[in-house]
Amino acid sequence: MCHLGYVEDNNGDLVELNYYCSDHCNSEHNVSYAGWNGCHENEHAEYCANCGNLIAPSYATEDYTLTETI
Repeated sequence: MCHLGYVEDNNGDLVELNYYCSDHCNSEHNVSYAGWNGCHENEHAEYCANCGNLIAPSYATEDYTLTETI
């Protein structure tokens, strides 16, 4: 599970998603933070846009551990 941060253009259209490992990272990094936005399922492993922690897929059957730094 992850937290999402939405990046919108000047027209208010969604142009990018940032993935976060926690609400703390979302609120610290996301300039348009509008409150808690967590418990989203992610199909693929993602890295937190703030701290770089690996966010395992929601239904991972493997052990996801960080093997390299970004």
